[in-house]
Amino acid sequence: MISGIYYSNTGLNTIQLRIDVNANNIANVNTVAFKQERTSVSTFKEKLVAVNRLNLLHTSQGAACRDIRTDFSSGMLLNTGRQLDFALTQEGVFFTLQTGEGLKYTRNGSFRVNNQGELVDINGYPVLGYSGTITVNDGTPEQGFYLVAFDDLEQLSRQGGYFIPRPGAAERPVENVEVKQGYLETANVDLVNSLSELLVNSRQYALNSRVIATYDAILRKAANEVGSLK
Repeated sequence: MISGIYYSNTGLNTIQLRIDVNANNIANVNTVAFKQERTSVSTFKEKLVAVNRLNLLHTSQGAACRDIRTDFSSGMLLNTGRQLDFALTQEGVFFTLQTGEGLKYTRNGSFRVNNQGELVDINGYPVLGYSGTITVNDGTPEQGFYLVAFDDLEQLSRQGGYFIPRPGAAERPVENVEVKQGYLETANVDLVNSLSELLVNSRQYALNSRVIATYDAILRKAANEVGSLK
């Protein structure tokens, strides 16, 4: 009985995480160059083995989220006609930004010019070229973008709409990448599939909630009956 509640509760936690990930994907369907996330599920026992390298013979199963991974596939290119919009045509390549916390990376090429004549992103972070910050003359950057790629994209973590490399991640500059001026990359969110998954997960959550409520009612009844025995 108790194990049934445990299994259902771990299922609730896992489903809630999947709902949150789906909802975040859907909410960012119109965010420039947004990369959707996906979850994978394993048993709780498998999760412990993976994290702690343990050989667990009698651990309860339950459900646990194995990981949340970013889908780095490219979105479609949207023609905006705006001079300071730029889209990267090659998958896995990023613009480089100088921030107060060090370098950050983005696929969002919606830029503007600040009061110093520098090309900056929507949050005012300077976009870097091969010779430092990029100045703009008559709507045209005066040097090429400093574009980078990573040998293992899984070594990138999200931070406030940007990507930052984890310690040890191998970064390398890339050249000969076509950058389309007047275009932006759209989000790579599969809206139909995300909505479908959200519906399925919501139903599973409701079902698990009812299972827990049923177990709880049975336990309460059993406790009351035992307490009434004399």
